[in-house]
Amino acid sequence: MGDGKHFMVFPVRGGRLLNYVGFVPTRNETIESWSAIGDRDELAASFAGWDPRVVKLIEKVESCFWWGLYDRKPLASWDQWPSRAPW
Repeated sequence: MGDGKHFMVFPVRGGRLLNYVGFVPTRNETIESWSAIGDRDELAASFAGWDPRVVKLIEKVESCFWWGLYDRKPLASWDQWPSRAPW
Protein backbone atom coordinates (compact mmCIF):
# COMPACT_ATOMS: atom_id res chain seq x y z
CA MET A 1 0.00 0.00 0.00
CA GLY A 2 1.17 3.48 -0.64
CA ASP A 3 0.78 6.68 -2.63
CA GLY A 4 -3.04 6.32 -2.71
CA LYS A 5 -2.75 2.92 -4.43
CA HIS A 6 -2.38 -0.67 -3.43
CA PHE A 7 -1.33 -3.93 -5.00
CA MET A 8 -2.02 -7.45 -3.79
CA VAL A 9 -1.12 -10.90 -5.05
CA PHE A 10 -2.51 -14.30 -4.12
CA PRO A 11 -2.14 -17.85 -5.45
CA VAL A 12 -4.99 -19.54 -7.34
CA ARG A 13 -5.49 -22.93 -9.02
CA GLY A 14 -3.74 -24.80 -6.24
CA GLY A 15 -0.78 -22.41 -6.34
CA ARG A 16 -0.08 -22.93 -10.05
CA LEU A 17 -1.00 -19.32 -10.91
CA LEU A 18 -0.82 -15.96 -9.20
CA ASN A 19 -3.70 -13.53 -9.32
CA TYR A 20 -2.94 -9.86 -8.79
CA VAL A 21 -5.09 -6.81 -8.20
CA GLY A 22 -3.82 -3.27 -8.42
CA PHE A 23 -6.00 -0.40 -7.22
CA VAL A 24 -5.22 2.96 -8.79
CA PRO A 25 -7.41 6.06 -8.49
CA THR A 26 -8.25 7.73 -11.78
CA ARG A 27 -10.56 10.36 -13.18
CA ASN A 28 -11.09 8.24 -16.32
CA GLU A 29 -14.39 6.42 -16.40
CA THR A 30 -14.16 2.69 -16.97
CA ILE A 31 -17.03 0.45 -17.90
CA GLU A 32 -18.29 -1.70 -15.06
CA SER A 33 -17.09 -5.08 -16.26
CA TRP A 34 -15.07 -8.08 -15.09
CA SER A 35 -13.61 -8.58 -18.56
CA ALA A 36 -12.74 -5.14 -20.02
CA ILE A 37 -9.25 -5.46 -21.50
CA GLY A 38 -6.62 -3.42 -19.67
CA ASP A 39 -3.29 -1.95 -20.71
CA ARG A 40 -0.27 -3.73 -19.20
CA ASP A 41 2.01 -0.76 -19.92
CA GLU A 42 -0.34 1.61 -18.09
CA LEU A 43 -0.46 -0.84 -15.18
CA ALA A 44 3.35 -0.93 -15.11
CA ALA A 45 3.57 2.87 -15.21
CA SER A 46 1.11 3.12 -12.31
CA PHE A 47 3.43 1.06 -10.10
CA ALA A 48 6.83 2.19 -11.42
CA GLY A 49 9.28 2.65 -8.56
CA TRP A 50 7.32 0.44 -6.16
CA ASP A 51 8.76 -2.54 -4.34
CA PRO A 52 10.95 -4.49 -6.79
CA ARG A 53 8.81 -7.61 -6.28
CA VAL A 54 5.74 -5.76 -7.55
CA VAL A 55 7.62 -4.30 -10.51
CA LYS A 56 9.09 -7.71 -11.42
CA LEU A 57 5.69 -9.39 -11.21
CA ILE A 58 4.10 -6.76 -13.47
CA GLU A 59 6.89 -7.33 -16.02
CA LYS A 60 5.64 -10.92 -16.32
CA VAL A 61 1.96 -9.98 -16.78
CA GLU A 62 0.53 -11.38 -19.99
CA SER A 63 -2.97 -9.93 -19.72
CA CYS A 64 -4.88 -7.59 -17.49
CA PHE A 65 -8.40 -6.31 -17.08
CA TRP A 66 -9.81 -3.01 -15.87
CA TRP A 67 -12.54 -3.11 -13.26
CA GLY A 68 -14.26 0.19 -12.66
CA LEU A 69 -15.09 0.52 -8.97
CA TYR A 70 -17.45 3.32 -8.06
CA ASP A 71 -19.07 4.73 -4.95
CA ARG A 72 -22.84 4.46 -5.08
CA LYS A 73 -25.60 5.83 -2.93
CA PRO A 74 -26.79 3.09 -0.58
CA LEU A 75 -29.94 1.22 -1.53
CA ALA A 76 -32.93 1.68 0.75
CA SER A 77 -33.14 -2.13 0.92
CA TRP A 78 -31.44 -5.17 -0.62
CA ASP A 79 -34.49 -6.03 -2.72
CA GLN A 80 -33.90 -3.07 -5.07
CA TRP A 81 -31.75 -4.98 -7.57
CA PRO A 82 -31.74 -3.71 -11.14
CA SER A 83 -34.36 -5.34 -13.33
CA ARG A 84 -31.62 -6.64 -15.65
CA ALA A 85 -30.19 -8.90 -12.93
CA PRO A 86 -29.68 -12.44 -14.30
CA TRP A 87 -31.50 -14.25 -11.48
